[in-house]
Amino acid sequence: MSPAPLVLAGLIAAAAYRVVLAVRQPAPWRTAMATALTLLAFASTMSLTAFHVDAATGVANGANLASRLALIAAVVAAQTYLGDTRAETRPARHRHQTVGVLAGVATIGAWVAAPIHEGTLEALANAPAHPASLIYTLVLYLHTGWFLSGLTKYAHHEYAALARLDPPAARAVLLIGAAGWTGIPVLALFALRATLVQTTDRPWPELDDLTTTVFPVPLALFAAGVGLLPLLPVLQHRKEARALARRVEALWRELIAQHPHLRLPRAHSRVLQTLAPRLVARRRLIEIADALEERRVPHATADLRELASYLTSTISAAPGRTMIAKDVLSTLDTAPWPAPLLHLADAMTAPKEGLT
Repeated sequence: MSPAPLVLAGLIAAAAYRVVLAVRQPAPWRTAMATALTLLAFASTMSLTAFHVDAATGVANGANLASRLALIAAVVAAQTYLGDTRAETRPARHRHQTVGVLAGVATIGAWVAAPIHEGTLEALANAPAHPASLIYTLVLYLHTGWFLSGLTKYAHHEYAALARLDPPAARAVLLIGAAGWTGIPVLALFALRATLVQTTDRPWPELDDLTTTVFPVPLALFAAGVGLLPLLPVLQHRKEARALARRVEALWRELIAQHPHLRLPRAHSRVLQTLAPRLVARRRLIEIADALEERRVPHATADLRELASYLTSTISAAPGRTMIAKDVLSTLDTAPWPAPLLHLADAMTAPKEGLT
């Protein structure tokens, strides 16, 4: 089975997600990204269904022309997105738009002049030898290659910035960059094939098979990167929230068992809590902090392990020689909140050898 339908399904899914996001949270850069992905999915659909579309419209290779024009427009929209994220100057944006219009006009003119109107061709590179056929084929490759070179620079810059701040997003950007890195040689291969066929006036079946095999690779990488860009950080944050909830679970259970009245009302079902681990982690931190406000421990508490041992004890010290446990914790651990709670939870679950 050809991977092309799967790639197309991925593109359609990514485009649908971006359209919904652009509608719910309007912003110029979101609109540009949604437009680019929608046009890319449309172009891929036209390419895969060319014979059926041409048969329905009666225009030989009309689907191919629509696909190429959509790809040129998608490139312009993607360049607009990159420009918005990089605060690109107005002349640079106008340059992208002007080049896109010129590429579209050249494509239409070459399509009209090329001898490709007698029947739908499986590959336009195999069109009858004619300068217009070669121009029609190469314009899209050159225009897209120009965009991919900018995409690789963008991905390199964004990856360097996100590698430490947001590693999951950095991995998604790396996939987008990989689409550019693989897309440029793929386009060069397509251009070479078209040039050889047009200049030698004979088919090159080896190149036909190779281009058919590698064509889905950059598209798949791009669709995966764009689709995972908003998803990977969410999955990472959910994983971290579950780890945090497990980390404080022993301390939380101990304190809530002693102060059950501090447990927050369950406004959400158990299923929702399972699907929203960040909510569970936040609730536990709040309940632990509230319980520490209720407990009193000796003011001479030496360290977190000793504080943890007092918290697990049900014996209350005399009020005159005690402090609120939360105040003692803040004195022993001056790290930004809620780090002291996490350190206290670690101290509670640590081996107890050496405690006096």
